Amino acid sequence: MSTLIFLFLSLLNPYNDDLGGEYESALIPWEKGAVFAFTNKEKSFTLELYSDNIQPLEQRNFVMVDEWMFQAFILGFDNPKNVDLSTEIEQKRSLSQYVNYEVKYFEEELGYDMESLKFKWGDINGKYFYFWHFETPEELETLQKQMFLTTICHDQFLNLNIPLEKDKDFDDGKKFLFSVARTLKIFDEPIDFDELNKILNKDL
Repeated sequence: MSTLIFLFLSLLNPYNDDLGGEYESALIPWEKGAVFAFTNKEKSFTLELYSDNIQPLEQRNFVMVDEWMFQAFILGFDNPKNVDLSTEIEQKRSLSQYVNYEVKYFEEELGYDMESLKFKWGDINGKYFYFWHFETPEELETLQKQMFLTTICHDQFLNLNIPLEKDKDFDDGKKFLFSVARTLKIFDEPIDFDELNKILNKDL
């Protein structure tokens, strides 16, 4: 379990082509599961996955965590007016704009009917998240919904996602997503993946 697994995340930015410092990501196994780590040269954040059954998938950014196909991905944004994103009102405004951008993408680029879209704003361990979900097209025979939790980490939108399969329960999927969101840690310094791997697996 000491092998370091790198997952390359898509660094897209609809607002500005200059990300102001690209982020790298890694999925680092340890005895309790794995840590998703994101870092640039100045700042970082992590998520923890607790399971003895975690497998990276061929689809970019996806891993299987027990029965759940899980994705964590980021998208950078600029803040030229230095808006204070620590306030609830500004986080809501920024997250609303971003989710609307994603909804437009699903509608215009993928042809989804988004009338089933539902969303709720909430606090998870003192961090503001949008929980949003919608039904998938009937031609996607194995799926019933896409489910997301979205928040802001430094200058990145962090998305936690599961495609909910038809044999899975909505409340169970929600419970899983929220359990991952509760592990979010944000740091004002970068992470060295090799050093984190050594710390997590020091007794192995």
